[in-house]
This record gives sequence, structure tokens and C-alpha cells, in this order.
Amino acid sequence: MSIIDTNDNVSLHLTSLKQKNVTAIGRYYSSRAWKRITRKEALDISGAGMKIFVVFEDNGDPVLTFDNGVYHAQIATVQARGVGQPEGSAIYFALEHLPHGYKSKHLPGIMEYVRGIKECFGGRYKVGVYSNGVVCEALLEAELCVYTWLSASSSFEGTKEFYASKRWSIAQDSHVDQNWGGVSVDVNEVGSDFGGFDVGQNNVYLSSELTSTSDAVPDNYAAAKFSEVSDGACQLATGEWSFFGRQTYDVSGRKNHEGHTEGEDDYYQRVGLYWSEGTNTQGIDGRNHDQYWSATFISWILRRAGAGARFRYSIKHSVFISQGIRDFLQKRGEAGYWTVRLSDAPPTLGDIVCWTREIGVDYDHQNNGSYAGHSDIVVAVETDQIWVIGGNVGNSVTRRPLLLVDGLLAPTKQNGETLFALMKNRF
Repeated sequence: MSIIDTNDNVSLHLTSLKQKNVTAIGRYYSSRAWKRITRKEALDISGAGMKIFVVFEDNGDPVLTFDNGVYHAQIATVQARGVGQPEGSAIYFALEHLPHGYKSKHLPGIMEYVRGIKECFGGRYKVGVYSNGVVCEALLEAELCVYTWLSASSSFEGTKEFYASKRWSIAQDSHVDQNWGGVSVDVNEVGSDFGGFDVGQNNVYLSSELTSTSDAVPDNYAAAKFSEVSDGACQLATGEWSFFGRQTYDVSGRKNHEGHTEGEDDYYQRVGLYWSEGTNTQGIDGRNHDQYWSATFISWILRRAGAGARFRYSIKHSVFISQGIRDFLQKRGEAGYWTVRLSDAPPTLGDIVCWTREIGVDYDHQNNGSYAGHSDIVVAVETDQIWVIGGNVGNSVTRRPLLLVDGLLAPTKQNGETLFALMKNRF
């Protein structure tokens, strides 16, 4: 059988690929929309009788930390559920480190990164790795992955030996980037089991469980069914919190665990990503301490989670809070959020809690949607409290609890902010 991988959408090329006896196609999950597989494409491939295998890759040279492994696994999980990838199949993660490949000296960091992936998956998906021989061998021996995809670079450390061992699940041919009728493909050898899958019309996985490390949210949070966008928003927010070092406040607003801050190396760039991707604001990052990025953080989360045109992205919380009030009063059905009073509805996963920093602003007095405010995403709901995550709280991404009274949020004052409304998720 012929196994290929490509970064091109193959929906319009399936007939010609079948004529070449292709039986499985490798595609991408990624933060970059242009290269990742879509639900429609997955259905087309499966409908043509071919298997799918997937690899997560942003640049093939990730930051090698446990928290970054968790972060990447959470993005992959959101995209896998959107595609309809069945649990128990494989998601590979690209570890290339071009142009020379990883060496034995890099293995401790690689293992930490993959440990984060494995713990995040919690057995839902099987871990695969795309890399050179020394990495594939070490991760198999450490039982950190189930599948290995040996990259084409035979000169990299351990690759020839690992190929000869036949322990790989997939082995990429050295003749990469072949042009097959307008599709750039790599050809692969494959073993009997490589973690492939197919999808069906009803095979979309929407879960209320946050795919995260065991201590990312309290163990006894209340489970509830919610949508793919809500699921994605919760997981992305939790992933960012984990990436920033899990800064946490107590119920009174005091910091009880300190994380990394906006101006540090590796973190100021992430804040820049929130600006550029969340609100299309260029030239600002975490070193611009006079630029508040909390609304941009919410906008980035919702954009990445797939809210599309149903959310009002903005650098100001007041813009999307007030939009939600108008949408609720007008009962605008296509809106992704309706902003309601705290007494109107209990908070659920994926909702957004709304704060004002100005005297005289409340639900009925919105100052034409222009005031200093803040908002956080609800990521866990317990019997007597919820947990929310917000950006630029203590110059980091911070998780904190808010108390419930008879299941509802009470007006709360904390660190100069007043809680006054709830944006109800309608996805």
C-alpha cells in the first residue's frame, strides 16, 4: 500500500491519489490554519476509503518543556475533536530541530515535552513522534510514545540504526516534496499498525472533560456537556495558564502561586501572539507594559477556539461585554454570547465573567461600551465556586476562584474591580 503525507488539502485530488494506490494520507494539526486538516477534508478522505494519520506541527522545533507539551497536546485535542478523530488512535508530534536534527544531549528536554503530551492525553489518544532515530529509540524505550515516524534525514543521529531495527511505525522516504499533480507529497513505508483512523458523519467528539494535567482544575468540578467552541476555549485558556507557570489567586484575590510574567523571555513573545492573532494588532508584545492585554487574550482564545463571526473581538473588554448586552436584549440568535445579569443565570463552562474598573458602570449603565473593564473565562464549576482564567492578571495568565451563592455569582469586589455581569456561552 502507498502511504503519503502532505501539507496540502487533498479533497480535490482524491481520485488521482486513489489511482496511485494511496491507502492512507498524513495531514496536520497546527496553530496555523492554512496547513491543518479540516472536518470536511477528513470526511472526504474517509469517504474515498483511505485512512488518515495526523501530526501536530507548528515549526518542528518546540520549546522543550512539560508545560509546552501540555499546551500543544491541548491544541491537538481540540482539533482532533473538531475533525472527529476517534479516541484510541494516534496523534504524532513533530520533533525535527533542522537543519542538523536532535542529538543525544537534547533527550532530557524532549522527554519532558513528551511527558506533558502524554499526561495531557490521559490515554484518550496514543502518542506518536515524528523525528530522527535517536529520538524515536529513546522515547520508545522510555515508554513515552506508542508510535514512531522516522523522518527522511538518514544522516541524523541514530536514524540509519533505527530504520534497520524495524521498530518504526512509519518511515519517510528520502525523496520528499514530490509533485503529484499539484499536491506536494512525501512517500512513506508503513508497518502493520500506524495509528490511522477514519471518520464518519456522526463521529464528532464533544467532551466536558478538560484534557489537561491532573492538577489543572480541581478534581470535583461539575461535569456538563458543552460545545466544541466552549471546549476549545476552556482547554486553550488552561493551556496558556499552564504555559505561564500556573499563577493562582485565592478567593480574596491574593496570589498564592506565582507564575511567569509578561516581560520575561519566551513569555513576552506569547503576549505578542495574543495581540497579532487575537486583534490583528502589530508591534506590541509583553515588553510594552503600558499596553493592557487582557481583552486581547480573551479575543485570542475565542478566535483560536473557532468562534468566528459570532464574537466581537476587541482590545477592550467593554466592547464585547456591551455587544453581548445588546445581543441579549435584541435576542440576536446568531450571537455567540449573550451578556446577562449575575442573578439571571448560573455560570457554566465557557462563559465569561465581566468586571468594571470604573465607578458608575454597571449592567444598565455601559457608557456607550467604552470603559475600563476586565473579563475571565469560566474553566471549572464546582458546587460552591467556579474557577476562571484571565490574561494580564498580575502580569501573567492567572486562575482564581469566585464564590457561588445558591448557584449564582454574587456581585464581588476584588483588586479594584467589581463583578457585574456574565456573558453566557451560546455555542
